[in-house]
Amino acid sequence: MLVVFPALAYGGITFLSEWEGLPGGNDAAQTPAPDETDDGTAEEPEDEVAEPTEPEVTPEPTPEPPPADLARTVEVLNATTTSGLAGGARDRLEDAGFTAVTTANWSGTDPPTSVVYYTTAADLGTAELIASTLGIGTVQESAEIAAEAVTVVLVGDYVA
Repeated sequence: MLVVFPALAYGGITFLSEWEGLPGGNDAAQTPAPDETDDGTAEEPEDEVAEPTEPEVTPEPTPEPPPADLARTVEVLNATTTSGLAGGARDRLEDAGFTAVTTANWSGTDPPTSVVYYTTAADLGTAELIASTLGIGTVQESAEIAAEAVTVVLVGDYVA
């Protein structure tokens, strides 16, 4: 009995470990593990499919404004009660090389800060140089105000 019982147990375990279950059954032992083949050998992992990546977007460089036209007509308008303010700005522009600068008084609604108005993109470089020369922080396109010339309107924030 001591020899028969362990032999039966060994035989039963061996039999059950090789048993594939009943035909048509849904036995877990019947399906190989995802990483094993039917013969028990390891299956090579499939290459991972890379997720599509968005192409790198290279920002387009900001185009440089056209060069300043020092011969462009510039009109400096005084919107304050300070006498000679436009004349002093004219002198600064002429010292910077502008050759066609006129002055007058502003008759429209005062802008909140001093501003340089220009007509088209072709005048942008000129307007920016004028603003830089006079210490004005606002440059704005306006075909209405700057119809004949790049126009500077000086208000109370302008420092002569």
